[in-house]
Amino acid sequence: MIERVTVTLPIHPLKGVELPVARFIRSQDGRRYVDVEHPPG
Repeated sequence: MIERVTVTLPIHPLKGVELPVARFIRSQDGRRYVDVEHPPG
């Protein structure tokens, strides 16, 4: 199971930041998402 992910979107303000995974989500239309914990602040 994946425990951490790294933001890779070049324009995202948290690019390069590794974040802990809170949960995995699958929408009703089948799309998959990862819910992560935001760092303090």
